Parts: sequence; C-alpha cells; structure tokens
Amino acid sequence: MDKVFITKEDLTKSINSQRKKSGPFITALVLFWLFTSSIVFFIPSVVFGLILLIIYIPFYFIDAYILERKNNG
Repeated sequence: MDKVFITKEDLTKSINSQRKKSGPFITALVLFWLFTSSIVFFIPSVVFGLILLIIYIPFYFIDAYILERKNNG
C-alpha cells in the first residue's frame, strides 16, 4: 500500500469546500432534529410533572392536617 501525505493546507481546503457544499440542508436537518427532540422530551416531562403535582396536592393537605394535630396535641 502506498502512503498518502496530506498537508495542512490541503486538509483546510477540503474541509472548507465540504462546508460550503453542505449549506442549508444540514441546517434544516439540525433544526428539525432539535424541534423533534424537544417535542419528544420536554412536552412529556411537563405533562408528567403536572400529573404528579395534581396527584400530590391532596396528600400535602392531608399531611399538613396530621402534623398540625400532632403539634397541638
């Protein structure tokens, strides 16, 4: 096998040419990925947090009533 030597300038030129070719398609793909991942993660976490809050509110008042009775008794 032959060895291939790439200079720093050749590497820089090839990276810059690839970056110029990848334009708006990569940007749209990244934005779509960010939007999709936020929908998949943030919305269910907010819904789950609200459900837990609704479930835990009655127990907070029950606990406060029990502790108040113990402290006064």
